[in-house]
Amino acid sequence: MGLMVPFVVTKNSVVQLDNSLTILLLKAAEVNVPMTISLYEGQCIAHLLAYGDVDPQSAAIVLKEVLALAGIPLVKIAITEIREDDDEGEGQFASELFLKKGNEEVSFPIFPGDAILLALATGAPMFIDETVVIQATQGEYAQRFLAFVEESVPIALES
Repeated sequence: MGLMVPFVVTKNSVVQLDNSLTILLLKAAEVNVPMTISLYEGQCIAHLLAYGDVDPQSAAIVLKEVLALAGIPLVKIAITEIREDDDEGEGQFASELFLKKGNEEVSFPIFPGDAILLALATGAPMFIDETVVIQATQGEYAQRFLAFVEESVPIALES
């Protein structure tokens, strides 16, 4: 991983594109980093930001409860890279969660939407690799993402 910069997600960060995808805007280093997540993840994040609670059966909330019961603190989450290996060639964000195990910090891969929901629900810090910020806002990924959005009609996200 390269230099990690903090990011935030606000109520205005969640935009539903269609009946299956949501755009999430991560505010990092004074720019908005666009990422697609599932409709369900987007609805959970929007609901948590608006009302302070979320579906208790969502994967992130179940994981939050398991970590709490086991006494394992969540240190942070990080968006680590954009992988160019998905079926449409659109690029897929990769993320990790970092846990405290004794005096050691260990990391595990997790879907970005789940990672962000988990961090928002626990108050854990959220980071994104500076290289990902550049790729997502200035590189080929950014051009493909804009073309994808132009083909979609944004609709209001229901909370």
